[in-house]
Amino acid sequence: MELEQERAFIGTYQRLGFIKKGRLVVLDLKKERNLYQIDPITGEEKKILPDQKLFDEAISYYQAADYLNQHHLNRRNFNKGN
Repeated sequence: MELEQERAFIGTYQRLGFIKKGRLVVLDLKKERNLYQIDPITGEEKKILPDQKLFDEAISYYQAADYLNQHHLNRRNFNKGN
């Protein structure tokens, strides 16, 4: 995977996170969104200006995962030998 394509997903019961290119998107239940720059060496985070495109990307990944889960499309059908 190319460096530009690397990403990570993290979550708790209250918040979801998406990391891409050293930036962390945090989404919470109150529909609040924050963006942080993460220092890979120290782990320090600094709140930065919002990036709507990155927010939309993070939300779309979680929406797609929820759709797959809700419609049982993330399960293999072992009865058909797949």
